Amino acid sequence: MARSLLLLAIVATPTPATDFLVGAAAADVTPPAGYRKAGSYQEVFGETAADPILAKALYFAQGDAAGVIVVCDVCGLERNLTRTIREGIAKETGVPVAAVSVSATHTHGGPMHYDPIFVELFAERAKAAGKEDRHHLGDYPTKFVAGCVKAAAGAKKNAWPATLEVATGRVPGLTFNRRYVMKDGTVRMNPGKLNPDVVRPAGPVDEDLPLAVFADARTGRPFASLCSFAMHTTTYGGPAFSADHPGHLQTELRKTFGDGFVSVYAEGCAGDANQVNTATKDPDPTPEQAGAKLAAGFRTAKRTPSTPSLAVRSGEVPAPLRDDRPGDVARSKDILIGERSKKAGFLEQVEAYQVLLTHQMRTETGDKRPLPVQAFRLADDFAVVTLPHEVFTAIGQEVRRRSPFKHTLLVTIANEVDCYVPTAKAFEDRGSYEVANSPYKPGVGELLADEAVRLLKELAP
Repeated sequence: MARSLLLLAIVATPTPATDFLVGAAAADVTPPAGYRKAGSYQEVFGETAADPILAKALYFAQGDAAGVIVVCDVCGLERNLTRTIREGIAKETGVPVAAVSVSATHTHGGPMHYDPIFVELFAERAKAAGKEDRHHLGDYPTKFVAGCVKAAAGAKKNAWPATLEVATGRVPGLTFNRRYVMKDGTVRMNPGKLNPDVVRPAGPVDEDLPLAVFADARTGRPFASLCSFAMHTTTYGGPAFSADHPGHLQTELRKTFGDGFVSVYAEGCAGDANQVNTATKDPDPTPEQAGAKLAAGFRTAKRTPSTPSLAVRSGEVPAPLRDDRPGDVARSKDILIGERSKKAGFLEQVEAYQVLLTHQMRTETGDKRPLPVQAFRLADDFAVVTLPHEVFTAIGQEVRRRSPFKHTLLVTIANEVDCYVPTAKAFEDRGSYEVANSPYKPGVGELLADEAVRLLKELAP
């Protein structure tokens, strides 16, 4: 498939003998009581926090190369917000914006300050009703940005010569494809436990757990890790704010590595995968149980020492948007917050959201949305790829299959708003939630995979 690609940055590659500096830090970005929660097409507020909402940062430097990876306990991050954060981090750390990644764990227990559609719609509805928009309590978005920048600056300040161990562990029986082909030929998300109309899953799962452990080169003490797993961060369902299972993974790993250990967890290509096992009546895992299973996979992974060799590449994919249709914007607003919302079905709401998101994206960037892709080489056998949006598992597996690196770790919902990127084949399915949500035409996922592989090949030893 023909494509036009723009290389944004090339960060110089040092010799492996140069000191590899790594720092880790976290900042508490828990929202105030009464702030709007994410993860729903309805307006929900969180009055308490079950556990802290954190922004975690890793800083890397070797010779002339440097990079920052920030992962936040939120559901998603809007494009302009991540740009502000990345520019702030670049100013504080000296790392080029193109070598800074800011992503979300996708916890549905996080705050909603990122959504470019619902934030505006809910504010509009509150104003029409003569009510206060609670979204703006204490100017939380500004404090969130400051927290992310603080974490990155703290990670640079904490940086010291480090060693690196890498592995790809396994976590069986935790993630499942959530899209199922039904007897009537439709594809349904989460069709229910033991549903007799289920024919088969509509896609694969990825049970691999790519990971890296960073230790103080002077003492041998591990102080931070980076890992990702292809499963929705939706094991938590309570009313309070929560980091979900990534928070419990850190708690578990601190039992192994000690207090102060920083576990940076990213959601992998999990656009069509979650923790719901429809083949059994057994309850789905709690956040604590999911965190413990991930920790078990982490501990049993056969980590091997790796020689650091840092380099970063970044590029863009021009992603074609769906076509706007006359009258759809006004109708979609009515479906989400107007009179039609009282009778609208779920998929009708999803499609209305997609229409508004597509229209806004086109207003911002034209018919083709420039989507950022990054690749961080940490060693000759270990690389990290960041992708925007919620990418289907098969796309991530394709990147890892074609990667020249033994271990390839994928980070999604990076540097861009939260929405779905299905496979091209999935657009043929009837009744698919993820396809209804996506603002893109078929083939964008495959373009992202191609660009990721291109960057990885440039970084290959």
